Amino acid sequence: MSKQDKVAIITLCIVIMVLLAVYIIIAFDFFTKDNIMKSTTENETIACMQEKQKKVSNINEVKQKLITSSNIGNILEEMTSKILKESEESEETQKNTNNSKEEKQNQNQNQNQSQSQKQNQNQNQNQNETKPKTTATTKPAVTKAILKTNSNTEEPIKAKKLTNTNSEQKQQETKQQEQTENKKENTNSNISTKQQNTQIKTKTTTETKKQTEIKSQPQSQSQTQTQTKKDTTTFVPSSYQGLPAVGRIEIPKNGINIPILSNVSVKGMEIASCLLYSTGNLNQKGNNLIVAHNYKNLFRDNKKLNVGDKIYVTSLDGKRVEYTVYDKFTTTPERFDYVARKTSSPEITLSTCTNNDDYRLVILAKANN
Repeated sequence: MSKQDKVAIITLCIVIMVLLAVYIIIAFDFFTKDNIMKSTTENETIACMQEKQKKVSNINEVKQKLITSSNIGNILEEMTSKILKESEESEETQKNTNNSKEEKQNQNQNQNQSQSQKQNQNQNQNQNETKPKTTATTKPAVTKAILKTNSNTEEPIKAKKLTNTNSEQKQQETKQQEQTENKKENTNSNISTKQQNTQIKTKTTTETKKQTEIKSQPQSQSQTQTQTKKDTTTFVPSSYQGLPAVGRIEIPKNGINIPILSNVSVKGMEIASCLLYSTGNLNQKGNNLIVAHNYKNLFRDNKKLNVGDKIYVTSLDGKRVEYTVYDKFTTTPERFDYVARKTSSPEITLSTCTNNDDYRLVILAKANN
């Protein structure tokens, strides 16, 4: 709150106090008059008059006090006005003192700058005065001394350089001769050792060829047998990405080598081929319907297969069987007569959607006995 607000509040409080005092006096007079009218006897009237005089005296005292209190209010107003004037004057004096301080600081800065400029000018003048004197006195003497020393020292330095270059050239020539002789000796020794090694190698190779020819016939037979065994038996895991598997199918022409899952599911059809129907087990007598989506890594390229192409199926027991394609056709999804057919040998049927999803591309293949 500002000082003016405080003074206003004090004056309001004084006015309210005066009004309350006047109201009390008026009420007191009203009650005293009623009491005097009711008194009947003289003694009572006299007592009442005495009491009234006392009350009147008390009222006069209160009036005087109120008058003094009103004077106090005037005094307070005068005091507040004085306080406000003093505060304004103090603020103005502070502003003036701050301005005077800033002016003094600026004057001091300007004086310092002017002094520093004068000092720099004096230094430059002193340097300009000293330079020509020293150069004028020292230049001719120095140049003469330098010319004399150079003329005296050039001749022995040249002689030393010539002797050093001659000695260095001789040393380099001797080193080159030694290196060439060492190279010749090394080449002669290497040639002799190489000839000896080649003779030894030719002897050993002829002996080894004879031994291998003797052993090659029975070993070749055994190797062919082992190779056929490796081709027919391979390990196949019983699950793929958490789904049970039955085997694995390979289509070399399409570059496909994927698992065959035991059941058809949404997840399984997205990642591999699935066994939809079987009249027997894989690689055994009967037909096995293997389905997959028309995806690039699944059965999309089955349209490239033709009669005579090979397909390989490996069951969980490691048996790998070769199948040959003997028929290829497209049909509607409602046709199933090719699925439940009975066969006298192991057969597989591959089925996938066409690009329009309206037809099915079917490939029939037989096992090679």
